[in-house]
Amino acid sequence: MKTIIVMGGNDISQIIGNILKKYYRIVFVFRKRKKSFSSFEQRVIPVNGFQSYKKLFNELKPSFIINMYSVFSDDIDLNYDVNIRLSLFLINFFSNSKTKLILIGTAAEYGTSPYKIKFKETDKLKPNNYYGLSKSIQSTILLKYAKVISTKTIVLRIFNIYGNITAKHLLIGKINRLLIKKKNIFKLGSLQDYRDYMSSNKTAKMIIKCMIRGKHYTIYNIGSGKLIKVRNLLKTYFKKKNLLNTK
Repeated sequence: MKTIIVMGGNDISQIIGNILKKYYRIVFVFRKRKKSFSSFEQRVIPVNGFQSYKKLFNELKPSFIINMYSVFSDDIDLNYDVNIRLSLFLINFFSNSKTKLILIGTAAEYGTSPYKIKFKETDKLKPNNYYGLSKSIQSTILLKYAKVISTKTIVLRIFNIYGNITAKHLLIGKINRLLIKKKNIFKLGSLQDYRDYMSSNKTAKMIIKCMIRGKHYTIYNIGSGKLIKVRNLLKTYFKKKNLLNTK
């Protein structure tokens, strides 16, 4: 049975694991063990534990690596360590190997716009925060470098997600965290902007599809291809959550 190593654990990672566990050996790598992933094989390695990573990779000889690690922060050093340095290490380690490397990018690489604009992979990048900037370095400079040293790599730019997610930097994730705490008052940004949203389940399936069929050294946008006003999305989402008096 072939092995997939998923680095970083979030809601999307768990869905990917549940879909693929019948067909692959799935190994999750976390900074600390997670109870919500108790049904999966876990290895605990710090993000900068490069020597431990080398031992793990040599032991398991994975067919695929999915690097889900991302950080959204105003700390430029933290952005570099997680969003750039780790990916660079992976690219160097798997040079001239059979392992396929899947790096997770973000729609934040394109920047933001209040207008109804659909982004294509070839559009000019205009990141307006450290998160988007660091991920754009991954999808441009690092992806080109991967081709030079023959590391089979693809980059997936993930757009906005809704569903049972709790990521702090995502709008729906923030709302879900507040709902868990029994809070129903939300401080939200602009609700007039248009965004591309896709469910967490569909996002996970698209990641898997690109992992298996995606061409090396290629960037793929992972989204619905449809734009919705944030206000309308929230109305629908709150209705599903049975939240009343939502305007």
